[in-house]
Amino acid sequence: APPVPVITQSGNLLTSSVLTGNQWYFNGNPIPGATGNTHLATQSGTYTVRITDANGCTSNSLPFNFVFVALEPLAGGLGMHLFPNPGDGYFTLEIFGDSGEELSVDVFDLTGKQVLRTRMAPFQGTGQTALDLTPFGKGVYLVRISGSRGGSTLKAVVE
Repeated sequence: APPVPVITQSGNLLTSSVLTGNQWYFNGNPIPGATGNTHLATQSGTYTVRITDANGCTSNSLPFNFVFVALEPLAGGLGMHLFPNPGDGYFTLEIFGDSGEELSVDVFDLTGKQVLRTRMAPFQGTGQTALDLTPFGKGVYLVRISGSRGGSTLKAVVE
């Protein structure tokens, strides 16, 4: 059997340690057309890569838990602030501007597991929501704010 491929990450780009014969999978399903040794991940979840050598033998990577980090800011000139950060697990997320729509707030641990989901109602001026991360323990969390016009991710540190 060929060597087991290893997945590494740089931003949202995943790379297989094997140059040719790759097929990428997302949550156990093949990703159509994803056959290069790199794959630009577009959503959080579990990625794997299967390689096939010239003899038709295959080998699978270990599952790689990925958390999508938005590259674009929230649309419409919205500003964001998460405080206190670092903190004891109780945070306030404050967004400035006019949202024009309900926003999703999703919190992930560094393994990619979603630990919290909440929504913010449409607002004008300033919108706030409380985030309680105390049940999940100390560590670093990613707070993803998203709407139909884009999203952004902030880091929250629980000490």
